[in-house]
Amino acid sequence: MRVERLISRRHLVSRERLLRIRLTALIGIIAIAIGVGALIAVVAILDGFDASFHQKHMDLVAHVRVLPPDGADDAIFADPATIAEALAEDPRVVAFAPLVDRECFLLPDRDLGARRMGVRLLGVDPEEVRPVASFVDETRYGHGEPGPDEIVLGQLLATQVLGVRPGDTVWAITRLVVDAHGFPHVRWQPLRVVGLFVTGIPDLDMATAYVNRETAERIFLLPEGAVSAFQLRIADPYRAATDARAIAAAHPELPVRLQTWDETNPEFFQALQLEKVGTFVMVLMIVLVGAFNIIGTLVMIVTERTREIGILKTMGASDRLIRRIFFRSGLVIGLIGAGLGLALGLGLCAVLGRLEAPLDMYEIERLPVLIHWGMVALIMGVSLAICVVAALVPAMTASRLDPVEALRHE
Repeated sequence: MRVERLISRRHLVSRERLLRIRLTALIGIIAIAIGVGALIAVVAILDGFDASFHQKHMDLVAHVRVLPPDGADDAIFADPATIAEALAEDPRVVAFAPLVDRECFLLPDRDLGARRMGVRLLGVDPEEVRPVASFVDETRYGHGEPGPDEIVLGQLLATQVLGVRPGDTVWAITRLVVDAHGFPHVRWQPLRVVGLFVTGIPDLDMATAYVNRETAERIFLLPEGAVSAFQLRIADPYRAATDARAIAAAHPELPVRLQTWDETNPEFFQALQLEKVGTFVMVLMIVLVGAFNIIGTLVMIVTERTREIGILKTMGASDRLIRRIFFRSGLVIGLIGAGLGLALGLGLCAVLGRLEAPLDMYEIERLPVLIHWGMVALIMGVSLAICVVAALVPAMTASRLDPVEALRHE
């Protein structure tokens, strides 16, 4: 057994007068284990929610949206048939659907002073949209096949904002029109609520509604067959940006803009990432507490063993050997703590993944837990790096002790 291994082990597990040192080392191990375990569990939960929201978003909305060029008249395609033909022939496009995509105000009655909400109102053919975006299949109350002058609302929009249910009538303010005398006035349109859908994405359920395409053309005063967007589904949604560029490059003659699914709601996904980073940093503070315990433990060992260090140096021990002794002691604390933390974190993930989490708003029944082994390796690496840095400080201090002064130490 190498001498530094023997001495460092005796520093940590000796049965002599250094009980308080061993207790401090134990506290450091526990702090590191709790920090690493909490990091693994918390990040796994955040990754689970992230993956759940991404999957929901990709299932419910189009992977790619084809939009008219900036400045297009009434923001609709001049020749939608040509674009539909090009999309039908493109091998990257699994399915596509035309729609009318507009914004309007919805009110529970014809009163400008009533509660109102600006919403995204889609004009769709459910049969065409179903292979592309599954929100038309998420109806919980009523049905999702609106007829003339009928509308399907997001449940949060209907219940929390408008206070309506299937069978009630809402009023849509679709645009300002100018009468024969040149006076502007709002265009009102009554729409009967026939269904409420629940996607599990609050932003979608709070601010989205849809009607059939004929109703949308009429209430927005659009020409027959008008199309303001095409929704596309591709084979791999994570390659949406690459495929969108390839589609645009394959059809340079088409005057279109392409928008991928992650560009439709970038603030939401950026917020998820910021939340994950912030949580990671906060929980990492627990590991730092453990690192300070390592420093405290080794400083106490150096203080208690100053004379022994002096004796070792007078017997020929080099500064490097002294450094290795105390560095090994700190590294052992870090390795044990990180190893216990790994077991604790994986155990927590196994338990939490079985817990029921009735998050009705998000349509989630169990707490989502997703372990990314790359992230686990990163957590272990960062934790061990912190422990290594913490061990270096007292190890360097011990190696620089003057042997004469050390032998005089009481």
